[in-house]
Amino acid sequence: MADKRLVFLGPPGSGKGTQAQRLCDRLGLTQLASGDLLRREVREKSEIGLKAASFMEAGVLVPDDVITGIMLLAVGRLPAGSGFVLDGFPRTVPQAEALEAGLKASGRPLQAVIDFRLDDAEIIRRIITRRVCIDCGAAYNTEFMPPKKAGVCDRCNGEVIQR
Repeated sequence: MADKRLVFLGPPGSGKGTQAQRLCDRLGLTQLASGDLLRREVREKSEIGLKAASFMEAGVLVPDDVITGIMLLAVGRLPAGSGFVLDGFPRTVPQAEALEAGLKASGRPLQAVIDFRLDDAEIIRRIITRRVCIDCGAAYNTEFMPPKKAGVCDRCNGEVIQR
């Protein structure tokens, strides 16, 4: 496994998740998306997941320290020497500062941050045409990256729906 430690940032529809997935597949890295990890911790009822759930149930944003804790916990669970791409995280300056400090303390400082930028019209077009597998999360786009069989995931044969 490659020991690359990267962050992919950008607005929804910019392609950061798709490119993170491709790079991870090619280099044997782990893709860590904050929303996926947050939902997993809540579902597993971990200590930090229960803390996050209390904010979610109250209808408020999960605080920076909680979401950063979830991300650092996920990185800490990776085998030593394995690389990762943080997909869409951090989103705020306090998250970035806490992430940087936590990764340095663990001996896994970031190596690069890549910021994906597109004009608003292109972002809207991509969001309207994107699809996702409900089972494995594989991303598709009806215009330029559709599944081989309409509505069926190429990876796991799961159902592909509009996201």
